[in-house]
Amino acid sequence: MNKKTGYFKKGNSVRYDVSRIPFKKTSPLKGKTVVFWISVTKGFAAHNNSFAEYIAKKDSCICIKEAVNGTTLIDNGEDSYIERMRDRLDPKQQVDLFICQLSTNDATRNSPLGEISESRDLESFDVETVCGAIEYIMHMQKKRGIAR
Repeated sequence: MNKKTGYFKKGNSVRYDVSRIPFKKTSPLKGKTVVFWISVTKGFAAHNNSFAEYIAKKDSCICIKEAVNGTTLIDNGEDSYIERMRDRLDPKQQVDLFICQLSTNDATRNSPLGEISESRDLESFDVETVCGAIEYIMHMQKKRGIAR
């Protein structure tokens, strides 16, 4: 390993390992399932441990990490947020909390912004634009019953 990966940083020492995190006796997340649709949950420079593992351990909940670096919100291929949600997120799986970080990759790749739709129909959103992709993601979760 080299110093560029971060493995030698103090925050990656054994003293901060997830196994040493104490449980909270009471937590509103206890027994809940939390989905993180955020690439930083990959824990790249921390031996694949991120804040999601800490939350799971400390709050006695299940954390599902869907972390793929370099992806976009807009539906432009198999690794886009939209395609991954369609393919990897089981609609029957109980999810209590869905956290999605908007992608900076759309900005750096000059993805079209688009416009907010008047529709509430999942299939009518223009998922090849940032606005349409955000609307799709929000309404997909609302359809699952976890967004209001």
